[in-house]
Amino acid sequence: MFRTSLLAAVSVIAVGPTAHAADYNYTFYGKVDAFAEYDWGGNEGNRIAVDSGGLAGTRLGVKGDISLANIAPDLKAIYQLEAGLFVTNGHLGQGGRLAGRQAYAGVAGRFGTLTVGRQYTPLLNTIATFDSFGQGYGSPTNDGQVSFGLDSRYDNALVYATPDMSGLSANVMVAAGGETGKTGNNTTGLNLMYVSGPLGLGVAYQRDDHNLAEAGTVRNVFAGASYKLGPVKVMGGYGDVRTSLDAAGVARRKEWLLGAQIDVTRNGQLWLDYGVGKTKEASPSDKSTAMSAAWVQTLTEQARVYFVASVHENDPGAALVPVGTASSSAYSVSPGDTAKALAVGFQYDF
Repeated sequence: MFRTSLLAAVSVIAVGPTAHAADYNYTFYGKVDAFAEYDWGGNEGNRIAVDSGGLAGTRLGVKGDISLANIAPDLKAIYQLEAGLFVTNGHLGQGGRLAGRQAYAGVAGRFGTLTVGRQYTPLLNTIATFDSFGQGYGSPTNDGQVSFGLDSRYDNALVYATPDMSGLSANVMVAAGGETGKTGNNTTGLNLMYVSGPLGLGVAYQRDDHNLAEAGTVRNVFAGASYKLGPVKVMGGYGDVRTSLDAAGVARRKEWLLGAQIDVTRNGQLWLDYGVGKTKEASPSDKSTAMSAAWVQTLTEQARVYFVASVHENDPGAALVPVGTASSSAYSVSPGDTAKALAVGFQYDF
């Protein structure tokens, strides 16, 4: 009762005397994801580990909104703060940030939403939508075969998201580098999505101009599609990455993935994922192929268990391995090794 009264008081101070407790909504939420894995196949030896963040990162968060109807109908102030955690050791994720997963505030209304802070990129959201593993353990979009840019989220990001228009929506992001004398060193990105019935389509573009890529510019383009036919949902996409270094030429990387989610039983799904990435004219070849299969068993509305098998075949210039979405460490292999892994995990949402 005290917390509700306090939040109502804060909303009155922030919004004005017309604000009421009923105008304020908030949700405290979280996810726990822990798993065990066995890795083998590399020349550096095998590995046994218990880790956090297999199919999804462990997190704690709070989000909410305050009505601004006294300014405009349906207008709300919104916010979200989300911390990443390693449930196996209690450490904070994202380099020890208190709200490293997401930290933003903004407004939402009939026009869409406008938010500022640390946020996921439109590129990442698009790729994850068409990845059958959702960037979970063994996914080529999490392991490196298919790139989602230099980071999955950016600081100082201004994001505008349109409302849904008969299945069509778009997001635009500008992340300011914030350095004196370097006003052009920013990151821009956008996506366009269409979801109607069983069909999903999406395209995304991102350009990091000396923001995180201090010695050059990295440009990502991705196009994806999905279609659900009965119990089978087929998903996939193609990516093109161009890296322009100040002291060298342009490196171009071709990437693609194909997967499926299959409702085998009422509460059990089979996930399949296949992805390939290769930099053009790389010497030695850095081509890497990921092949993964998972069984996800839903126990209750909030709990599920999962089993994953993954194989990564690397050319002499690559050393990619299966990892979780927020694993604190990864299996080490030598370039050219074939890395294999088995994982079993548990998830709980609250």
